[in-house]
Amino acid sequence: MAHSNIASRVRDLSGWRHVAALAATLFLSFVVGLGSVLPVSGPSTLSWWWPAVGIGAAAALMSSPALRPFVSLSYGLPILAVSVLGERGLGIALVGSAAAALEVYLVATIATAHSEPPGVRDLRAAGRFVLGAVVGSAVGGMGIAAGVAVAGGAFFPVVAAVAASHASAILIITPLVLIAREKRTAPWRLSLGLTLLTLASVAVAFLPAGEEPLGFLPVPLLMYAAFTQSMRMAYAQLVLTIIVVSALTAYGGGAFADSSGVIRVVSLLQLYAITLAVTVLFVAAAQSHQRRLSDQREGTRRLLNEGFARARSGFAILSEETDGALAVLEINPMATSVLAGELSTASKSRLFVRGNGPLREFTRGVVAGGSDTTAWPIEEGEDALFRVTVEALDRSDYGRIYLLYIEDLSALRDAEAVMAARLEKERQVVDALRAINRQKDEFVASVSHELRTPLTSISGYAEELADVARSPLERDYIAVILRNCERLLELVNNVLVAARRQSPGADAAPEPVILGEVIDHCLLDVRYSIASRDIAVEVDCASSLRVVAHTSDLARVITNLLTNAVKFSPRGGRLFIHATRADGAVTMTVRDQGPGIDPEERERVFEPFYRSPGTTRSGVAGTGLGLAITRELLAGMGATIRLDDAPDGGTVAELTFPLPPADRVPATSAG
Repeated sequence: MAHSNIASRVRDLSGWRHVAALAATLFLSFVVGLGSVLPVSGPSTLSWWWPAVGIGAAAALMSSPALRPFVSLSYGLPILAVSVLGERGLGIALVGSAAAALEVYLVATIATAHSEPPGVRDLRAAGRFVLGAVVGSAVGGMGIAAGVAVAGGAFFPVVAAVAASHASAILIITPLVLIAREKRTAPWRLSLGLTLLTLASVAVAFLPAGEEPLGFLPVPLLMYAAFTQSMRMAYAQLVLTIIVVSALTAYGGGAFADSSGVIRVVSLLQLYAITLAVTVLFVAAAQSHQRRLSDQREGTRRLLNEGFARARSGFAILSEETDGALAVLEINPMATSVLAGELSTASKSRLFVRGNGPLREFTRGVVAGGSDTTAWPIEEGEDALFRVTVEALDRSDYGRIYLLYIEDLSALRDAEAVMAARLEKERQVVDALRAINRQKDEFVASVSHELRTPLTSISGYAEELADVARSPLERDYIAVILRNCERLLELVNNVLVAARRQSPGADAAPEPVILGEVIDHCLLDVRYSIASRDIAVEVDCASSLRVVAHTSDLARVITNLLTNAVKFSPRGGRLFIHATRADGAVTMTVRDQGPGIDPEERERVFEPFYRSPGTTRSGVAGTGLGLAITRELLAGMGATIRLDDAPDGGTVAELTFPLPPADRVPATSAG
């Protein structure tokens, strides 16, 4: 994996560390520039090479985009000082420093287009850097040449000399901060040997004693280094080569020292350096990018292989040979374990599927483009612990390929066994509960019938005693007996209605009943409960509104609803009773301000003896029979009941009654 380069690491520094690193780099450019200009000082002289621009471009690349203009201007200031100290004249110094600042700014901006981090990690990035070096050196050369021309010098020769000098400096020096460190791609002995061999080829080509133009000799070795070494090592060998070539040329060695053409010797040497730098840079960048891609592919392959090996499902790839044998191309450990009896090892440690085994017979039946599934081992049928799926494919490069998938069904079988045991246990519990519920119904019906007989006798004898009672005290006692006997008989009748679901219990046909009178009587029955909870009652029912019902059953229904509404309403709350006639029916609603009923509970509350968890937790008394009896009684009258949420909180019980035949005329309002 590649590491970040020097430019990126400096750019990532925070605060004063970042500024200090940039300042140190700019100071180095000043020192190098001063060392380059002092030996050839004077208004009409130029340095044969200008390495300061390579360091200045590095500083611009190490700065963030926001700081880059300031860093570029800061580079121009030491260049101005260097030019003044080199006695080049103030005009040339000012124009040259401005051109230098613009030059390094253009190099850094073009090289880091699209806000990408600085670097030459691939061909595209290397191409942007080379383009920036060419454009920047050309602009810098024209700026400096313009200053020289103003002072009376020649423009075009200066442009060529300065552009070549600056381009070679940028291409040789600046990449040193842009190349990322890679893991070692070749042994250090090979790198050392290649470096010595390259220097030997440079010595052969550029020693003063040599007369033949052999400058091409180091090129194959540098290309080999770019292909086989890390990018940083290849570029280090390039820089070392350029240094040695420049030194030997300065001593009169090589073809460049003897040149007498139009292009100056120094320019030829710079063009040679530019050519080597661009070539090595592009080749090394391409190879570095290729190595990173290869490392990524290798890492992905290792992850896939690890996942393939650790998979809980079995997987294998089989290839059909020309002789009909089935060779194993890939197989993971789980599939190897399951199919151990079906595999055999042939020559060269290759695995094959046994020709006479059930797996081979099974795969023969799978046509190209199709698939088939079987339990494994096959003889165990549906109770087997594995399931094998084979898919057949035709591939031009491999022939017939079989993809084999193995699913482990043991966990599924265990889960099925656990589920079956739980279902059996639940069935037994349900049967037991049904038996208990049936016994409860029988017990309730039996007890209720047994209670009616003595209560009827008590009521009859009490009536007889009322006829012969003489004193007021005796009549009061008898009245108490009769009243409580009637209450007990009403309770017994309610219990009998709950136990008799299939028989609504209508001894007589329903008849027209004035609904308002029944509501008033029921309110009188629960007046003590209403008063004790300080509940206000609002009734909206026309006095002439009639419904078809049993009077006693209707009273029991309304009383049950009022009792529930009072029990669940908050103290000081309000209770609303509204009745209206529309579309051939009468709708009556009883609305309270209680906590309401969960939607999941609205049907269950009509079950006998069912009480919601919220009611039980709140401690509200009751047997769970009221609403069950209410629905049964309403069904006997041809009426229905529905529970819903009230708009402002609470519960609305909506009853729908049939109208008497004489009242069935179109109407949209009460009455």
